[in-house]
Amino acid sequence: MEEENKNVNVEEPTEVLGNTGVIEPVTEEPVLAEPVAETPVEVPTESPVMEAPAEEPVEVQPEAVMAQVDTKAEDVPAETVTPMPEPVPTEPVQEQAVEGVVAEPAVEQPKKKSKLPLILLLLIVLAAGGFAVWYFVLGGNGSKSEKQEDKPTEEKIGKDETEKDDGKKEESEDKEDKVTVFPLEESEIKKYEEIMKQMVRLRREKSELNVSDISNQVLLRISISDLIKEGPVSKDALKAVIEKNYGNIEYTDEDIICTLENIPFIIYNSENGEYSYNPNHRAHGGDGIGAFYTNYYFQSAEQDETNGTLTIKYKILFGLYYEDVASKVPIYYKNSTDSFNKTNEIFKDMTIEPAKYDETANQVYEQHKDELPITTFTFEKDKTTGNYVFRKVVTE
Repeated sequence: MEEENKNVNVEEPTEVLGNTGVIEPVTEEPVLAEPVAETPVEVPTESPVMEAPAEEPVEVQPEAVMAQVDTKAEDVPAETVTPMPEPVPTEPVQEQAVEGVVAEPAVEQPKKKSKLPLILLLLIVLAAGGFAVWYFVLGGNGSKSEKQEDKPTEEKIGKDETEKDDGKKEESEDKEDKVTVFPLEESEIKKYEEIMKQMVRLRREKSELNVSDISNQVLLRISISDLIKEGPVSKDALKAVIEKNYGNIEYTDEDIICTLENIPFIIYNSENGEYSYNPNHRAHGGDGIGAFYTNYYFQSAEQDETNGTLTIKYKILFGLYYEDVASKVPIYYKNSTDSFNKTNEIFKDMTIEPAKYDETANQVYEQHKDELPITTFTFEKDKTTGNYVFRKVVTE
């Protein structure tokens, strides 16, 4: 009986778990190991596979286990004893190799799940958010969206036009900045008074006179009148006066004819290039051109350096017009046409003394100055000499 009691029913010391190939080690205790229930391996669905911490090495004493099994192995039926399988040598895993631990066979790791579902979910959320903005902010229709799409184009066009306008405006402002206009006082234009009076009498009854309208004979006559009083005049001296007053214009040196007698009263000698009086001409008053008695009232003067022009404005009270010689009388007209034709006088009083003529003229001007037109004289800067030369006179 004692020997029968010593018979030990040895159960399987280890159990193979499914298809994992993992060998469960036997504990050191002499007590028979109970069968180990197979634990299913859970595969993570969403979480990434985490590496398990390395377990403490457990020393297995196969000699002790085999000794206990061998004590009564002869009494145990052969079919009930399962021999201990020899440990299968495996190569150490590089990632989790721990010294002193028997490496387990490599377990096939579950494949990482694709991130595509997460990306799709994110796109769906963004699309839903965009739809919500479109619906609640834009009112659920595409009109505003279309307007907003069109708006950049309209804004761009408007911006381009604005930039062009701004460019033109800046160019215009730059040009205006370069324009230097100097207002002049009456005292600064005194040197132009004589030429202005000459142009008024040459214009006679017309409202406008350009330098190109002056004939060669009249140009020579009015240019030499002051020079000839001192004696013979060289053609070079006459040329200097003409260029000073009228610029580099074309003219011809020739005898100057008296309009009353139709003979030369100033002879030009082409051999020596001089002008002199004709001794055979009978002296008489006037130069045959005619003139006005006038009173000038300064309005303004501007010198434009950019355009190279000098503009002088006057209001003129016209007196009597005469062909040759006439006495000044207190008769006044609004313009040269009325004076030339001796019609429509605005004042006439033959009882006034000559000493009071100018005072009377000033009173007449104050009474009628708003009715008098402005006469504008235009001079142009000569690029060669730098002088301002006559170009035209115009009465509004």
